[in-house]
Amino acid sequence: MRSLACVMISCQQRSHARSETIPQLQAVGIEPRVFLSPCDPPSQKSNGMVSGQALAWAAETGKDVLFVEDDIDLGPDFPWYLEHAPDAVTYFYINEQVNGRMQKLYGPRLADDVLRGRPLARRFLQPRTFIGLFGTQCVLIPKRFVAPLALELTRPRMAFDGHLPHFADHHAHPIFIAVPNPVQHRNVNVARSDRPAKPKLSYSFNSPRLEEGA
Repeated sequence: MRSLACVMISCQQRSHARSETIPQLQAVGIEPRVFLSPCDPPSQKSNGMVSGQALAWAAETGKDVLFVEDDIDLGPDFPWYLEHAPDAVTYFYINEQVNGRMQKLYGPRLADDVLRGRPLARRFLQPRTFIGLFGTQCVLIPKRFVAPLALELTRPRMAFDGHLPHFADHHAHPIFIAVPNPVQHRNVNVARSDRPAKPKLSYSFNSPRLEEGA
């Protein structure tokens, strides 16, 4: 498996979520370094701050970085995607909403295949737009971008998931999405909001896989 550093951001109150996710990472040879935020209350700025702290630590390793949140599940072929990911910002999870967002990111044909549960070839695709590209549950970041991102997050104005596509767009850097998504989001709501958790699913997570390029 490629050499990388892994950082996980979390709220202090979310120990149960971490206890379900960390063993999955360890099972595939990844040891995350956890960075906690008090989340009292949670906010976009506090998310940006703890993300910047995590990336500042990761920058010292001189490695590509797997940035994860604390409530993800890994699919059985996650190691394949990690090994074959391009040298670019790569999302392993997308909230594949059925309200039109997926159609804008993937294009109508692929979005229809996802929603109908058709077999999908493992691939890395470039989204058709960066608009609506949010969610940093599991993202690979090339080492050359880690320190600049950490510096920009010293005084964040937004959460990291809003900052990352803005950064990539500003630097004319491509973004890729792993399809079918090899990561699922449990969407644990502890220390995030008093409102009921909304479904944030990767509908392609359980899609049958075809041979690459099929």
